[in-house]
Amino acid sequence: MALTNHIVPDSPTNNFCTLNPLDNASVLSDGSLVTTGNNTWRGTNSTFKLPSTGKWYFESSTSVISQRTVLGFTTDSLSKTSTWQVTVGFVGLTVDQSSVNAQDNQSSYTNLWTKTTGSFGIQMVLQMCVDCATGNVWFGYNGNWYDSTGSATGNPSAGTNPTATLTTPTDWCPAIQSYDTNNDLIINFGQDPTFAGNKSPTTTYPDANGIGAFYYQPPTGALALCTANLPDFTPTVTGDTPQDYFKAVKYTGDGGTQSITGVGFQPDLVWVKNRTDATSHILSDVIRTAGKAISSESTAAEYNIPTDFQSFDADGFTVGYGGSNITNGSGKNYVAWCWKAGGAPTADNTATSGAMTANSVSLNGTLQSNYTPAGSPTIYPKRMSINTDAGFSIVKYNGNSGGGDVPHGLSQKPDMLIVRPLTAISSWIVWHKGLEELNFDFLYLDEPNSGGSLSNYWGSTGITNTKFGLYAEGTGAGINYTYAGTSPYPHIAYCWHSVEGYSKFGSYSGSYSDLPYIYTGFKPAFVMIKCSSSDISGYASWIIYDNARDPYNQMNKVLYANKSVGEGYRGNGTSTYSALYLDFLSNGFKIRVSAGETNDSSEPTYIYAAFAEQPFKFSNAR
Repeated sequence: MALTNHIVPDSPTNNFCTLNPLDNASVLSDGSLVTTGNNTWRGTNSTFKLPSTGKWYFESSTSVISQRTVLGFTTDSLSKTSTWQVTVGFVGLTVDQSSVNAQDNQSSYTNLWTKTTGSFGIQMVLQMCVDCATGNVWFGYNGNWYDSTGSATGNPSAGTNPTATLTTPTDWCPAIQSYDTNNDLIINFGQDPTFAGNKSPTTTYPDANGIGAFYYQPPTGALALCTANLPDFTPTVTGDTPQDYFKAVKYTGDGGTQSITGVGFQPDLVWVKNRTDATSHILSDVIRTAGKAISSESTAAEYNIPTDFQSFDADGFTVGYGGSNITNGSGKNYVAWCWKAGGAPTADNTATSGAMTANSVSLNGTLQSNYTPAGSPTIYPKRMSINTDAGFSIVKYNGNSGGGDVPHGLSQKPDMLIVRPLTAISSWIVWHKGLEELNFDFLYLDEPNSGGSLSNYWGSTGITNTKFGLYAEGTGAGINYTYAGTSPYPHIAYCWHSVEGYSKFGSYSGSYSDLPYIYTGFKPAFVMIKCSSSDISGYASWIIYDNARDPYNQMNKVLYANKSVGEGYRGNGTSTYSALYLDFLSNGFKIRVSAGETNDSSEPTYIYAAFAEQPFKFSNAR
């Protein structure tokens, strides 16, 4: 290959997608644009997942005749021996010696069409275009686009006659696969239309924004997968960054009273943990007011700590020493995880229909005088703090043993709910979208146990774009349930959904042979992981990493939401350990060890919650 073919137009302000060396099942070369087979099907995902909006184009070719190669999309982490043709979760175009096959097995294997006529003894150029607004995807080769029957009538420029339609397209990742030992499969996301010197185009074509260079003309409106084309931080508030909505800070206690600054905003939820000692986690929020705490590792009811946690401030919060070391013991090391919701309500709601009581809802920093919850809920909250930009709300409501549903105030279905009775001895109830893969209804934040199932656990309503349902059985105080018995048993609910460039709630499978890489679309500031399919002998605790305690890779300063221990322990809370390694990357995180807390090959589902330091569009590697 000529040296010039190794020069690609990446720059400090724009980086193109490549194949991912952290998530590869093949040998990569030439700037991670080339993968080589070895007489077994081996595939590789890319460094980008599809954004939530836009139309995207990329192409690939081979170093020899086009045979046994694949270009497509997958949601799965690929194993080194996986065969995509029989694996659920792949949509793509396959060239297999004398035929071209369009395949769709998102839920079950389907061969959309097989084309066996024409000349395949050439270095074909395979093409892909996907419209994230519709999920429509078009497969093409050698300049022609094909519909779902194999007819060359596909038209991605007009948006008609797609080859297939993806479900949840933003969960999909471009991927390629090669089989033959002597065959290199080369991908072009806009940085190399020569395909590592194997083709000599007379003309190259940029995308719709004039970026990149492709062998064939991209469809109308289609873009190259590169950081310059990624959307900005989704909350469209001028000048805002992820650190205006979440910040992890560390500090040292002084045994008196001190203001913790450097958060950058007035937080609405603060979660404090003593890193040095085995003391309780302290969660305080503006709905319940400063000085009222609940502990994530405990089933105990809400309790008062007016000296230990005194106020929410413009740039942080104020703590003191109330006789224990939970927030400000002299010489003790602490971390605080801080979230911005919608601000502090100043009144309790008494309305049960129509508009809620004035000032009982604070929405995006503004007290509301005439707020009516969406979705016609049967139970009106007492107070709500809602941030629709950041996808986070805090809701206080009184339970009802007869069931019902409660508004969450967000603009879409939450990806994660944490619900806690305040006046009862009870576990912390967690719903996460990753539980749906296992048909589970809940986890407990205060336990390492696996998920559980119970009919109508979230009521007949379930969890929707506007509200969440309550379990409608029993008359007790709500132990381990969402209903909380007869009013006025109060509950607090923390509700989140993913926001592009800021937060991500997802799942992955454990693997010893190929340590998992998880794409978030941002450089994380905070990651919490839980094995939801098993308790793995008590090790499967809610493990937490953050960038305040661990500013460099590899990271190993772990804490557990369900354990009072300080740093340096396994998930069982008794065994000391310092090798639970993990890396924060510019676009996600990489598991660096095989351990039950983050990666056991026998476990099908680990769930995670991640918040950003910086969106991928603007982030650098550590």
